[in-house]
Amino acid sequence: MNPIPPALDSIDRATSVLMWDMAGTLVAIDPLTGSPRALPEAENFLPDLNREYRQVVTTGDHTADARTTLRNFELLEYLEDVFGDLGQPLGKPHGAILGQLGGDPAHSLIIGDRLNADVAADTDRLVTVLINQGQDLVSAGVVTFLLHILRKQGKGDFARAFDALTASAEPVAVDNPPAGGGEITGAWTRDDGLGYRLWTWEHPLLTGHRRIILV
Repeated sequence: MNPIPPALDSIDRATSVLMWDMAGTLVAIDPLTGSPRALPEAENFLPDLNREYRQVVTTGDHTADARTTLRNFELLEYLEDVFGDLGQPLGKPHGAILGQLGGDPAHSLIIGDRLNADVAADTDRLVTVLINQGQDLVSAGVVTFLLHILRKQGKGDFARAFDALTASAEPVAVDNPPAGGGEITGAWTRDDGLGYRLWTWEHPLLTGHRRIILV
């Protein structure tokens, strides 16, 4: 994919944070080889994303081990920090991490691959993008394209963009509840040159509902 031109809004990089999961997201198993590999096209798109976003990793792995893995896959250079040892019953403390960084939930984003592990445990203001939901690995270019869509729709406010996208999306039924519990309270599908799904999701252990994009 070619680099996506910037959206028409203006954001402050100091408060705009992309919070990447590591295992299954930035480093995932290649379905063709069965071996771990870096996020496809990371070397092309993560440097571009760094111009407008601060990028960090949030992971359940030990911080030192995660740094070694990311360095081995030539990803560490794109990341401002690595927050490890985040194992907890549900989600990660993305809100607290964002507060520590001085980030703004309105134009920050979580990127992971597992619903129960990668949502924000402590805030309902953050949108989560779940990639690698099919047989093929999603590229960094796809994540960049989604960011462009969200920024265009919400003028930099990702939660507002999510709500605007669902308002004009096609509602769909979800036959099977997600693994790990919780309830999908709304489900839609869209194709904006890229097919993806949108969910609102609630769980008894969380306050409020979570906005989820799946691709």
